[in-house]
Amino acid sequence: MESKILILVSVMFGTIDQVNNGFAQVELVAKDGHAHEESIPVWMFPCIAEEGKGFFIETSEKTTIIRCEKE
Repeated sequence: MESKILILVSVMFGTIDQVNNGFAQVELVAKDGHAHEESIPVWMFPCIAEEGKGFFIETSEKTTIIRCEKE
């Protein structure tokens, strides 16, 4: 019997609009094209959080990873 594991991964693209008091105000675009505004602590970014910076959020069943765009 052959078994297969299906891992669902969701990817959203985001842009930092503002950085204030240790939080980044961001706009996230979901897979279906809808935009969402969120506030994310700057310490969660693996890069320097600054206005105009693009990033990706990858989520799976067990993890969430933020990746910054390369400059």
